Parts: sequence; C-alpha cells; structure tokens
Amino acid sequence: MKALILAGGEGKRLKPLTNSIPKILLPLCNKPVLSHLLSSIAKQKIIDGVTLSLGNLWERVVSFLSVYNSPLPLETKVENEPLDTGGAIKFSSPEEEEFFVINGDIICDVDYKGMLEFHRRKKADITILTVKVRDTSSFGSIVFDGDFKLKGFKEKTGEKKGGFVNGAIYLMKRRVLEYFPQGKSSLERDIFPRLLLRKAKIYAFLHFGYWMDIGERERYIQVQKDILDGIALLEYFSFPCEMEKGVEIQPPVLFGKGCKLRKGARLFPYSILGNHVEVGERANVGESVILEGARIGEGSRVLHSVVGPSFVLPSQLIVENAILNAC
Repeated sequence: MKALILAGGEGKRLKPLTNSIPKILLPLCNKPVLSHLLSSIAKQKIIDGVTLSLGNLWERVVSFLSVYNSPLPLETKVENEPLDTGGAIKFSSPEEEEFFVINGDIICDVDYKGMLEFHRRKKADITILTVKVRDTSSFGSIVFDGDFKLKGFKEKTGEKKGGFVNGAIYLMKRRVLEYFPQGKSSLERDIFPRLLLRKAKIYAFLHFGYWMDIGERERYIQVQKDILDGIALLEYFSFPCEMEKGVEIQPPVLFGKGCKLRKGARLFPYSILGNHVEVGERANVGESVILEGARIGEGSRVLHSVVGPSFVLPSQLIVENAILNAC
C-alpha cells in the first residue's frame, strides 16, 4: 500500500514563517512535521512507500531529504504551478489500484489498518477520515447517512457548534481519477460534488482520537502543547540549557541544543525553544515557539507567538499573538 502526502501549499495562514520554511518542514517540538508524519506512518506497517507532492519551496524539502534517513521509501513530484488538492492528486498519485492521500499539515493518530478494512468492507471508491470536533466554524462540516455514506458538505457558517469535519486523510481507488480534471482543482469544491452527482461510493470513516490541523498559529502552538502534555503521542527530546542567575522556569518547557537564558529571564509554561536560542536578561517567554538561532532581547516579552529562525527581537518589546520572521 502506498501513500501520497500533499505538501505543496503556501501555508498562507502561517506567513511570514512559511516565506522561508515549507509547512511540511515546520518544527514540532524541534522535529520537522515530515519526520513525525513518516515515523507515525511507518510504525503501523500498512503503508510501505510514500510519494511527496511538492510545490512551494520544494527545493528546501529536497535538500532536507538529501540528508534525512527516511523510515520509508520516498519519491518526490514537483508541481510546476499550484494545483490545489485535486490537481496535486491527479498529478502525483502513486501507480496503485488504491492508495492513501494525506494532507501534510494534519497531525493525527489515525488507524490506517482500520480505515483500509472499512474502505474494503464498504467497497468504497473514496473513504474520508471524518473527525468529531467541538467547533466546525473554521472547517465547514461533512454530512453522511446512517451507513456512513457521504451526502455532502456544509460550508463554513461562522457559527460555533460541534460536528463532523473532513479530516483530510483519504483512501482512494485509482479509477476515480478519471473524474479529476487536468490542472488546478479542489477536492471539496470541485471533485467531491462531481463524484456525488455520478453516484460514486464515498464513505466517512469516523475518527475519535487525536487530530489537529496545524495550518494556523494557534493550532501550530496548540499541537506542541499537546505533545508536551502527552496528548499527542509524538517523539521529542529536550537538552540541558545554560542558565545565569535569577532565571525562573515554569514547566513544561522544551530546550533545543545550546540554548542560553540570561540573568533574570523567565520561561512560562509551554515555552518551546529551538537549538541555540538565547533569551535575554529579564526577558519573558510563554506559550510560544522560538525557532533555531533566534534571540529575544533584554526585557522583552513574547506570549502566544512564533518567532522564526535567527530572528533578533530588540530589547524592551512586547509581542503577543504574532508570527515574526526575518523573511
């Protein structure tokens, strides 16, 4: 069984961070999303090969893969222009009669074996991982009948209420690709409505475990809080940190290699520091992700924010609910 990972998007909601880092390589507790994703896929021993569909900043992903020891055989396909989800699947799909499709910004403890068994039992053309969430306002919702057969989608309404959403992991039969046009197309807006009109058998596989779309700042931070809390069961390491007098640390926090906390610096819970980060004298950091090589200036405060690699924050500034990056 093969899988296609969609990793070509721009990561618009995480800009300016994704101006220089492809979303699939963003660190989660100092380990790239792609590493976490491939490790979790390999552990289940259902998928034995992966194709990466690349677009935005593809060169950086290829460079990373040149030194990365993947747990699974990998190949890459690069879009010449943005193709959206449907176009990327048409362009990059494995040469298999059925295959998984996985959005590269989803962190999920999906049961691939269970999903495959459900897909075959239903004799489905497409099976969609379907997730119960407390608030569908950011996603829209998915509608299915008592046999879990897809009826359609409801657009985002802005109303905060619970429901089922598209979990952005799919199992497809190759024959449905004949209904995918060449070029750019969206699965939800273009392909699924077309397939439903043609009476395709599309089913919802319900998932009640961990699921998070990391495509915006709040959720990118939240998934790392969940990792530190043991809710998202992903591997991470923390290293010793050089500390001067008067430093205060309120766990949980995480340190990359070679971090330095200057005199009187304070780390509040869920401070996640990449390699060689320096927090200046009397500076405060809390519920924030500070990427490799960044420096937080003397007396500054960073809360609920993401600071990009090698970014230098001047002294005596307050940063809240923001993304900072040098590019």
